[in-house]
Amino acid sequence: MARSRPTLFVALGILNILMGVLLLFCGVCGGLQAVSKEQLTVNNRDVSQEYRDHMNSKVPAYTPFKIGDVALRCLLALGFVAAGIGLWTVSRWGHILALLFAALAVFHQALVVLWQVVFIRPARTEFLSRLPFMDLGFLAGIETIIVVGWAALILLYCLGLGIALVLPSTFRAVWSPRAAESESDEEDEEDRPRRRRR
Repeated sequence: MARSRPTLFVALGILNILMGVLLLFCGVCGGLQAVSKEQLTVNNRDVSQEYRDHMNSKVPAYTPFKIGDVALRCLLALGFVAAGIGLWTVSRWGHILALLFAALAVFHQALVVLWQVVFIRPARTEFLSRLPFMDLGFLAGIETIIVVGWAALILLYCLGLGIALVLPSTFRAVWSPRAAESESDEEDEEDRPRRRRR
């Protein structure tokens, strides 16, 4: 008889898969932006090249960081989806994977926020503030608020996920000898029809 899945694992599995899909969408959008040239037009004047030159001069490793950020987002997306499947099946590898990628996501978002606040916002504010006829420096502040807000949501999710995964009841459901026996029995049941067909 197949073991019943605890409701918590079902919920965490679904949430992880949804988070992975969302991160994948963000990664694809970021990738398209990274490979395409940023277009910036002010008063019908193309200042895109000036903007890129300014950001590359003011922000260390500006382009490599953007590419690395996109790659890490895609890796996190795949990791969250895989962990979600593992949690859905109440497997030990899913439990480990979920904790690992939750920690990696926290590190990634902390790095992105630090990068945004220390380098990106000041550089963009300086460029947008010196444009003729209008001061658009406030746009960099709005972008920073969005980045920090998104990072806070990811942090809260990963924190909640981490707490749920280290609860004693969660550990028992995955790592107790009884759980291992149930998993072994489930695998045996799946193999029986194959043996009979032979």
